[in-house]
Amino acid sequence: MNSERMKKYLISSFIFSLTFLLGIISLILLFNYYTPKKIFTRLSQTILEVKAYTLSNVSYGTAIVIEDNLLVTNFHVISYNSENETLIYESILVRSCFENEYQNYTLKFKDEINDIAILESLNSHPSSYKQIKYSNKKVSPGDICYAIGNANNLGIGITKGSIVNASIIIEISSNDRKMIQSDITITSGSSGGALLNKYGELLGITTLKLKDGFGDIIEGYVYSIPISIVINFLHSQN
Repeated sequence: MNSERMKKYLISSFIFSLTFLLGIISLILLFNYYTPKKIFTRLSQTILEVKAYTLSNVSYGTAIVIEDNLLVTNFHVISYNSENETLIYESILVRSCFENEYQNYTLKFKDEINDIAILESLNSHPSSYKQIKYSNKKVSPGDICYAIGNANNLGIGITKGSIVNASIIIEISSNDRKMIQSDITITSGSSGGALLNKYGELLGITTLKLKDGFGDIIEGYVYSIPISIVINFLHSQN
């Protein structure tokens, strides 16, 4: 009887130890999967450099793969003003951080008020670009976030910060816009890039900084278009 109890005890102890060990390994793997380095590597074929130009103008920015063959960026990345008229750049080129050559894209849908542009590939062959995963988690002040974008047109890079305000209304050109406010760092060329949660899921599109009464950029605050607004706009076009 004692021998039978001992046997059951040893089996139970072994199962508990194995379960505990597997749990620890899973946590280690999970933690490593969501490090900034892992997130950046995982999204290297998803968040892309944009170059838009005419003979006399050029613009640099970032785009994100949101659906098969479709990218999202800011409308101001692929447009410019000439004699009080808004025009689209003649050429819109896209590439990943691993590519030397650009791929040709064209404007498919636009929402000028919310500064959204949906781009479509002109390439008849499937690309190696991968669709990003949207976040369906609640966003709260203090949450860790990352931004990935083409900062200063020096290539795709990643920065880290936190959410300041998960839903703020700001007035731009007499229009109220719902935005996510963060303290993350972005620079010229980051427009159209990705605001991500700590899991590397898309929260919004990094879009702008505000200016003070003297016309100087207010540093330390970045505003992003919530991904829900982008998805709703895209679905409204179908």
